[in-house]
Amino acid sequence: MDAHNSTIYDQQLNPLTPMAFLAPDAAYQSTIAAYVMVGSLGALIWDILINVDSDYKLLFKHKIGVPTITYFLSRASVLVYIIVNVIFQTAALPNCQVIKKTVCVLYHVAFSSTAFLFFLRVRAIFDKNKFVVAFFFVLWLGVLGGSLTVATVGNAVHLGPTKYCRATKLKPYASAAPITFAAHDTFVFLAISWRLLQNSMSDPHRSNLSLRSMVLGHSLPAFSRALLQDGQVYYLVSVTSNLVVAVITWARTVPLAYRLMFTIFNVAITNMMACRVYRHTRFGDFREDTISTQWLASRQVDVEAASSQGSPSQGTEVTEKAPPAVGVADSVHRVGKIQFAVSRGTVDDYA
Repeated sequence: MDAHNSTIYDQQLNPLTPMAFLAPDAAYQSTIAAYVMVGSLGALIWDILINVDSDYKLLFKHKIGVPTITYFLSRASVLVYIIVNVIFQTAALPNCQVIKKTVCVLYHVAFSSTAFLFFLRVRAIFDKNKFVVAFFFVLWLGVLGGSLTVATVGNAVHLGPTKYCRATKLKPYASAAPITFAAHDTFVFLAISWRLLQNSMSDPHRSNLSLRSMVLGHSLPAFSRALLQDGQVYYLVSVTSNLVVAVITWARTVPLAYRLMFTIFNVAITNMMACRVYRHTRFGDFREDTISTQWLASRQVDVEAASSQGSPSQGTEVTEKAPPAVGVADSVHRVGKIQFAVSRGTVDDYA
């Protein structure tokens, strides 16, 4: 009798330990996923805290336009999205399905707003080319539609008799979101790189440089080089992360907990990189070590006017001294109206 009672006791599950209602492998996977989600949330909060000063300046010391609103919408939606995911994974909830649908809506807002930041960047650079702007707007609509597919795949149930939740399935077409995002970022990166390099090639002093030098940005002025290299870093991180998520979503052999885990990590890292690029461009966190030929071209009229005041017979010589290194804000102001995003008008459009 005592042995029988002991066997029954051993088979009873503790409702206070929800992992006991999962198979050992599934419980382990769910625990690892929870750790990664909490770690992603911690990294995002840390990124927000170390950039509080920049965000304060954006709100109170610069004009607030569509890009700034998009920046904060992206920032807030990603933060809330990850917080709700962590709550879903770790807390007892009365209605799992409602929380899961909320997560899907937040994912849609976070993904599309982050992509919209880079559409605005392209629009600023190609502001006078309506066909290019229209093409990238269609690409952004693709991201918008791709992220909407996630809203139809969110399903969750309570874990046994407990109030804890678990996701039940993730349909393969949910990979449309990371695929469209990766395609969008690829075209954005190629377009911006081509525009900056095209401007460099128009400079006779740089047109004979090697392709490797141009791709690495050595041939570009400091501001353009920083834009290119920032874009390269973001592109590498974003596209790699999104493609990994797309492959994992399609792979039926990957546990569901890991697929959701990588999705949350992808949203966090992509947003942090996108916001970093926006802040760098907005505040001009680059230094111009040498004056660009565009600046010299803009000053040519002044030099010729000064030359016309002197008498050639008197041997009057007019020289133009290059100014010292200046910040990007000053550099942009002095360059005047040139053909790409370094011009003050287009930077303001993006900022």
